[in-house]
Amino acid sequence: MSLTETAIDDAALNRLTALAGLKHVELYRTKISPAGFSQLRQTLPKTSFYGSPELIAAAKKSATERSTNTSESAVPPQTTTEIAVPIVQRLKEADEIPDF
Repeated sequence: MSLTETAIDDAALNRLTALAGLKHVELYRTKISPAGFSQLRQTLPKTSFYGSPELIAAAKKSATERSTNTSESAVPPQTTTEIAVPIVQRLKEADEIPDF
């Protein structure tokens, strides 16, 4: 599911958590906060999430801060490499890699 460039924000995340069968979710250029993204990843641990490196880094920092402030163990967000590699592979398969 691609939610790229939509107005989705943290208030709408509870609707996504009801979709436990989601395999992939793209969240580029949305209004979801790092904390909301981190919480979504915890709620849907079998789902692969794709988002901007800034969102991933901020969510990782948020998850780390929560895990040091509580006894709960946070699920660490995917790294930028884990996010970028599948996207690049899909672009290669579609022969749509842009020239930079």
